Amino acid sequence: MILLDRRISMENYSVLIADDDKIFSELTRYVLEENGFNVLQATSPKSAMSLITIKQVDLVLLDLHFPQYKDGISTLKNILANFPKIPVIMVTSENLNVLNNAIEAIKIGAHDFIEKPILEERLIITLNNTLEISKLRNSKSSFKRNRINFVGDSAIMKSLYKEIEEIASSLTPVLITGEKGVGKKLASKMIHELSLLSKEKRIVVNCSRLTNRTFDSKMFGYKYETDLYSAVDKVGYFELANDSTLFFEEISELSQMNQQKLYEVLMKKRFKRITSDENVYTRFRFIASSSVDLETQSKNGVFNKNLYKLINKKILHVPALREHKSDIKQLIQHYLKIFNAVYDSDRFISEDAINRVMDYNWPGNITELLLVLFKSLLEMSDEIIHADDLQLDEEYENNILQSSFREGMLSLEKRFLTDVLNMHDWSVADTAKHLGIDRTNLFKKMKRLNLETRQRIRSNNNQLLET
Repeated sequence: MILLDRRISMENYSVLIADDDKIFSELTRYVLEENGFNVLQATSPKSAMSLITIKQVDLVLLDLHFPQYKDGISTLKNILANFPKIPVIMVTSENLNVLNNAIEAIKIGAHDFIEKPILEERLIITLNNTLEISKLRNSKSSFKRNRINFVGDSAIMKSLYKEIEEIASSLTPVLITGEKGVGKKLASKMIHELSLLSKEKRIVVNCSRLTNRTFDSKMFGYKYETDLYSAVDKVGYFELANDSTLFFEEISELSQMNQQKLYEVLMKKRFKRITSDENVYTRFRFIASSSVDLETQSKNGVFNKNLYKLINKKILHVPALREHKSDIKQLIQHYLKIFNAVYDSDRFISEDAINRVMDYNWPGNITELLLVLFKSLLEMSDEIIHADDLQLDEEYENNILQSSFREGMLSLEKRFLTDVLNMHDWSVADTAKHLGIDRTNLFKKMKRLNLETRQRIRSNNNQLLET
C-alpha cells in the first residue's frame, strides 16, 4: 500500500471520480479510501457537476471520454469556468489519439493526466503533487476573492467582511455565533484563508458526530502494532491541525466529558494518543461556532465555564438573513448562475417571485433560501420562477419557527424529496437520475428521512393480504 504524506492522506480531502467505467471507478475508490481520502463517484458529466456544486470536492479525476455523453474536454471547460480552484486530472487510455487529447486538456487547464491501467504508486504520487501545487496556489488568494464566498454588499455584510479581515490578522481563538444556516462555517473558512496559516488545510470537526466513544480515536489518534513488522498509525485531528486552523462546528453539541478533554488540550497544547504514553505537542488556531447562547449555558452549568472563557477571546456574530434582506436578490442571482451552469439551462426569477421572497422571514436563513430556490428550479417546467413556484406560506413558516432548526430543515428536505419521488412515481432510479446522485446515496437519504419506497410498501401490503 502506497501512503501519502499523512497530512494529505487524511479524510479531510475529497476526490471525485468522474468515469462511467464502473470497474475502474470502484478499484480507484478502494485505493484512495485506503489512503485516507473521501471519495465521491459520478458516471456522467451532469452528475459530476452536480456533486461539485453541492459537495466539498478538492480534486477531480475526470474521464477524457464518456461514450454516451460529450467528450471530457467539454466537462473540463465547464469545471474550470465555474470552479477554477478545483484541480482536474484527466484519465485516458493508451490510444495515441486519446493521448493527444490529454495533452490538449493540459493546455486548457487540467493539472495532469493518467493512463489506464493506472499503477497505484503513480496515482498516489500524482494526487499528492497536484494537491500540494493547488494548496500553494489557493493560499495566495486575496480577501477580495475570498469575499465571493459570502454574497452581499449591504452595510451589515461589509462590516462583517471587515471584522473577518481584522480577526484573520491574529491567532486568537474565535467564537462564531449566529442562527443555524447563516454561514458560520463559511466565516471560519474565510478567517483561515486570510490568515498566516492558510498554506495548511483547515481541519473541520462536526461536533454533533463526536460521541464519547469516538472522540478519543478521532481527536487523539492511535498507533498499534499489527505484527512484528508493521503498525497502524492513525493521526488524530489535534495533530493534523498542527500549524493550521482547527474548527469545531456547533461546539455546544459536545458532551461535558469531551468539553473537558478539549479544554485540557487547548490549555496544555499537548496530548497523548490512545495506547501511547508519549506526549504529542501541537499548536493551532482554534475557532468554534455555536447557534446557542454559550454564555447562558456556561452560567447554568450546561457548558464548561473554563472552556467558554478560553474560546470567547474574540466573538464574531454572523447576521440572520432577515437582517440584510437587501442582499437576497444578489444571493438568488448567485445560486441561479450555479444552477444554470450545472443543468445547462437559462432559468431566471420574476419580479413577483422576488417580492414574495423579500416578504418572507427566512427562519432557516441562507440554507433555507438555497433549498427553497433549488426545489423550485428542479420542479418547474418553465424557464421563469414565478411567485406560485415558491413553497412559502405562513403556516409552513410557523411550523419551522416552533420546532428546532434541525427539525425544520429535515422537514424541508423530506418535503422536497417526497415531491421529486412523486414526480417519478417513486422510481428510485429515475429520481436519482433527476437529482444527479447515485441510487445508493438516495436510498441512504430516504432511510434517514423515513421514506420507504412504494415497491416496499406494496410488498408489505401484499404480504398482509396473503395472511
